Amino acid sequence: MGFFVDRRALWASIAVAGLIVVPLMLNVPLYFDDLGRSLSGSYGWSEDGRPLADAVSQLLLLGAPRTVLNSPLGLLICVPLMALGSCLLARILQHPRFWGAPLACVFLFGSPYFIENLSYGFDAPQMVLAVLLNLWAAWLMLKRVTVAQMVIAVALVLAGLCLYQPAHAAFWIPVLMALVFPDRTAPDTSHAPIRSGLVLLRSLGVLAAALLLYRGIVLPMVQLDAYADNFDAVPGLLAIPGTLVGNLNQVLVRFEADWWDSALAELLLGFVLLTGVVSARRGSASWPEALGRLLVVPLVLIGSTGAALLLKQAILPPRALIGVGVIFACLALTASRGWTASPRGFLPGRVVQWTVIAVVLAMGWGCLSLVYFYGQAHAAQQRMNRTLMVAVVRDLRGAGYGPGDLQQLQIVGRSALAPITRNTLRSYPHLSQMIRPIVPIQADWQGHVRFKQFGFRPMKPREAPVDQIPDWSLKSPLYDLDVRGEHLTLQLKDQDFG
Repeated sequence: MGFFVDRRALWASIAVAGLIVVPLMLNVPLYFDDLGRSLSGSYGWSEDGRPLADAVSQLLLLGAPRTVLNSPLGLLICVPLMALGSCLLARILQHPRFWGAPLACVFLFGSPYFIENLSYGFDAPQMVLAVLLNLWAAWLMLKRVTVAQMVIAVALVLAGLCLYQPAHAAFWIPVLMALVFPDRTAPDTSHAPIRSGLVLLRSLGVLAAALLLYRGIVLPMVQLDAYADNFDAVPGLLAIPGTLVGNLNQVLVRFEADWWDSALAELLLGFVLLTGVVSARRGSASWPEALGRLLVVPLVLIGSTGAALLLKQAILPPRALIGVGVIFACLALTASRGWTASPRGFLPGRVVQWTVIAVVLAMGWGCLSLVYFYGQAHAAQQRMNRTLMVAVVRDLRGAGYGPGDLQQLQIVGRSALAPITRNTLRSYPHLSQMIRPIVPIQADWQGHVRFKQFGFRPMKPREAPVDQIPDWSLKSPLYDLDVRGEHLTLQLKDQDFG
């Protein structure tokens, strides 16, 4: 990569990355799409506008014509990539200590939203590699840039888009944060000053070029499926302001729903405020200037999805909010670089330094703990889901219905939450987007796929024929079954859900 990696930083980052992936390896073996790919053997990332992801997956699977379940090998591959990315981010923000890299790893790859990215056994290596490539491009932009380096940066960002589009947040956010929060109190002034305006302009040009190449050359070469084509729609020129405002509003609504009642809310708010204030003050000559720099933080948080804000339909699943973790990591690094002097009108340096480190460590512990909370809650819900499906299949086979007798399926309602899962979601509501009971296909197609695990042939989603008398039915406390010809209706009952 052309940059020196401190061995202590690298090994410490590998250790932290290992701590992050362990609960996922143990408790999240088949996350949503993984279940379908492990049963059907389909690649299909090109249809989502991610052609390079197909190539990477085929390379990892030694050119196999069909995907083969290899969990948890994908997460093990992520560990060194996560460590390298963390070292890169620490270098981008000029953190002087070796522990800056493992600190970046906690917030970047252990963020409350990146948990979902790492949950995908097949997709995780692609997503982590996409983040690494974008960080590499960001690092190039903060050096003395030549034409060759800009071309390489465009290629890296373009490759990241072809692996996983939301990862471009790992390019523009570190560049912006490095420019907004320089360390003016650092004793080492040997580095030539960065011309912020020129660097920012070049970075925007690199990002724009990569996006244009992606939309103008890459996307026309692949056949998007209906799902991806729906999210890829871009509004007309006159409709862009309204679309942008609407998408920003949806981001705010998403954050409010995720964190208003969360047990981490107060700590998260304190972390963002303290690290933002300290980072802004250390990069400013006066308090008014510091206030101006501080205002960048909420703006970047709201706009962290980047180019996706210009799409007609907002893309806000947790896996798309990579930028939130990037911002947390940048704030943790810029605020913990040390305070070697006490600026006028501010608290003594050592008090501020240790206060910042205490808050950053507390938030880091919160992020790391959340991964383990999530792993246990996910495992509990999957056991609950499997127990219910075993009972359903047993009842169907007891009534004489075999794998090929049913061709159509309708799922109504929602299955019950496991007690452990319900308790966890009360404290950390944003995890409800990643931990799901069995639900109708309109919300999640996984319920239909689950029947394939028990040998049933694929059943098409169809509503029950109302003009046909049931051939067989069954009622139980957790679910009802209704068979009409080749159609099966599964009515799930969750009293808490109503």
